[in-house]
Amino acid sequence: MKKPDEKDHQKVIVTGDVTMDWHIVQSDSQKNVMSDWDPARWATVRCQRGGAALLADLVERLAGRIKNKKGSVHTLFQTGAPKSAVLSNDPDFHHNHVLLGKFAAGSKQVWRVADHLGLDRRSNPHEADWQRVIDDPADGQLVVLDDANLGFRDSSAIWPQTLKKKGHSPWIVLKMGGPWLRDHCGTTCWQNILRN
Repeated sequence: MKKPDEKDHQKVIVTGDVTMDWHIVQSDSQKNVMSDWDPARWATVRCQRGGAALLADLVERLAGRIKNKKGSVHTLFQTGAPKSAVLSNDPDFHHNHVLLGKFAAGSKQVWRVADHLGLDRRSNPHEADWQRVIDDPADGQLVVLDDANLGFRDSSAIWPQTLKKKGHSPWIVLKMGGPWLRDHCGTTCWQNILRN
């Protein structure tokens, strides 16, 4: 296979609001039942990176498949969000709590979010080092942003350099939630992008 030239090598940056997702699963017999102790009933909780971190994991897997099929090279840059579980009360993270349930998907049963139980917002008011993109390039060609209205859009200290570089126009893919039209003294991420 030939070595990819510069146009075949894409720098992809995935960043934005990160959550730690807490998936709660319980036995089918436990749903909608108030009863005494029964050791046959079970429940479990699992932690998974969510938001921009989960999106980065997905992009990384897709980029690997594209490389294998097309021979192009994609270098992924993402935040330093931990890949292992954190404590459920860690003040540096937003903690998203969901109840999972079984749903039909054709002839199979799959686990999906059955109920969103709520968000425990991070209590640390300062940007943490893990929120910044590791080895942040100033010349990324594609920026994938996850904006859940949890602070990323208003925290210019954690925006990737590619978005701050004057005259640089990367492709931007946006996954968003929460109110988009907002004026915060002209400092939101979107106003910065429009100015460049």
